[in-house]
Amino acid sequence: MEVNSLALFGDMTYELRSDLCLTLGLRYSQDDIEGYLVSSTLVRTEAPSLDDSQLSPRIALRYDLGENASTYVSYTEGYKSAILNVGGDSLNGVEVEPEEIKAYEIGYKYNSGQMAFDLAAYYYDYQNLQVASYIGASSVVENAADSSIFGVEGQIRYALTEELEVTVGANYLNTEYDDFARSQVWTQCTDPVACGASTGIFVPTYEDASGNNLARSPELTANIGASYTQVIAEGEFNLTATWYYSSDFYFDSSQEYEQDAYSLLSLRAAWTDPSDTYTVALFGDNLTDEEYRNQVLPQFYGALSTWGAPQTFGVSIALRY
Repeated sequence: MEVNSLALFGDMTYELRSDLCLTLGLRYSQDDIEGYLVSSTLVRTEAPSLDDSQLSPRIALRYDLGENASTYVSYTEGYKSAILNVGGDSLNGVEVEPEEIKAYEIGYKYNSGQMAFDLAAYYYDYQNLQVASYIGASSVVENAADSSIFGVEGQIRYALTEELEVTVGANYLNTEYDDFARSQVWTQCTDPVACGASTGIFVPTYEDASGNNLARSPELTANIGASYTQVIAEGEFNLTATWYYSSDFYFDSSQEYEQDAYSLLSLRAAWTDPSDTYTVALFGDNLTDEEYRNQVLPQFYGALSTWGAPQTFGVSIALRY
């Protein structure tokens, strides 16, 4: 498959008043895609070429609330380019339309030096989500869903002293497939009479997932971090601790494969020499030895899982020259 892409974009900010700024942006994209299919019988078939162009605008308004604070509102459009399914045996469904998004956001920012605070609420409207699935033994992508996401996120950083800084952040998500009639679900064929030689194989079928949460979308994630810096032997010593939490979520749109809530704790101690030439660090990740999965891939012989790294300790050396 051959893909040629061209993009032109511009952005400008105009000061409406001393405390009010308007930002306007526009991106033009042109994608030309050509490809062919090679079937299971090794027959090569030319696929129709795609010629797709998109205009994506952005508008934002920022209002200064004083020397240290501001609020803003923005609207942005974006897209994921059209593609060709070249992994199947048929030209049916070979063309996949662009995935499009309309994003709305409102937020507040504060920074006094000792303390920084960010808070934002956002809404994303997705159309023509490009979703990967199997048809027979072929992996294909299709426009299978429309969805919406509402979220609120915030983060605060506070310097308790010149040496010690603490950061706390959290994100709340409410997601939903608004229209998803062809969500793939895998069912094991266990009847020897009906399944024959395929007994035990998992067979992909479809169900309506409208109303389900989006895949890989935990309702709540949070993090807490602390960083302590001190001069030792004329170099900079830094000690950091981070804790991350994720609520439960599903890896798939049909909500078959669930990841339970989990948390990760990491520590790192580093020393940088006075010339800032090298840094030596000791680190420990996943100190509580939490068991969690990064990925689940359902397929014909069962679901393949990729697990997160276990409790890990190490030493690193960074050299700058």
